[in-house]
Amino acid sequence: MDIKSAEMAFFREGTTDQIAQKLLGTTLNYRNPDGQLFSGLIVETEAYLGELDSAAHAFKGRHTAANDPLYGPAGTIYIYSIYGHYLFDVATQEAGVPQGVLIRAIQQQLG
Repeated sequence: MDIKSAEMAFFREGTTDQIAQKLLGTTLNYRNPDGQLFSGLIVETEAYLGELDSAAHAFKGRHTAANDPLYGPAGTIYIYSIYGHYLFDVATQEAGVPQGVLIRAIQQQLG
């Protein structure tokens, strides 16, 4: 198993609620095209449980081009805009199971 496979396995091992809890206290890193590193500690998450969750973008099986990343394999990033703000989700579970975790708050560390 390569490193990427091991990292993606994190997002399908356990229930979406459990994954949201496990993400708390982990560090999210991003390196922009210029090479600058940004990072922050994940301090708040929210689990969305797909087709049965009335707050989820996939509620009642809703599947559009906009929410398609939620239907992707575990670890797929889903970024969307609402009320002028960008939000960052990560798909959990196997492909075709539209569940994910919203990263609600990050405590800045670098960048």
